[in-house]
Amino acid sequence: MTLANNIKDEQIDDNYNQLINSILLKFALFRTKRL
Repeated sequence: MTLANNIKDEQIDDNYNQLINSILLKFALFRTKRL
């Protein structure tokens, strides 16, 4: 039970990190295009 919860939390963290990375990447690309 605890192991399953830990795996679920890790997957959520991975999804969150991917979301943040994609947002930062898009923002960086947007900034470079404007320069």
